[in-house]
Amino acid sequence: MTEFFEYSCDLCGKPLCERIGVMNLVLDQVDETFCLECLAQKENMSSDAFYHWILEYVHARECFKTPWDKFDYTPCPRIEDKTCFCGPTETLDVRTTKCPLNFVQTRLALEKIPVGQILEVWIDPESESVLNIPNSIRAEGHEVVREQPYLWIRRLK
Repeated sequence: MTEFFEYSCDLCGKPLCERIGVMNLVLDQVDETFCLECLAQKENMSSDAFYHWILEYVHARECFKTPWDKFDYTPCPRIEDKTCFCGPTETLDVRTTKCPLNFVQTRLALEKIPVGQILEVWIDPESESVLNIPNSIRAEGHEVVREQPYLWIRRLK
């Protein structure tokens, strides 16, 4: 089995995941590959601003969106230090909290994480909140990355 991170940034040496690989392809970086921070620096942008710019581009093109959406973040070594844009930064468990308080707690937790990062939310699978919270989050302009068996919500603003 191939190791998840077999490539590293040609500038700083940080490990590269599949999503960072997609970002490099979007920018036609084929001879050299760079991490998110170095790509952002090359574009004279902050990491957050660059991530949102590239995310919009990726989602508009199926050839990039398909591998992006099928990405498995779990082996990412940057999850631990919360510098990964691919998996959750924080986790919230509202399985025993009733509506609408569970949505309010989700919104408050989302406001505490940096733009571009992901909040993992555990919801009672038997409650209406399984539908209500994702719909409300989308209506507020955030991205619901995963819905089952828990929510992954990417803060977009």
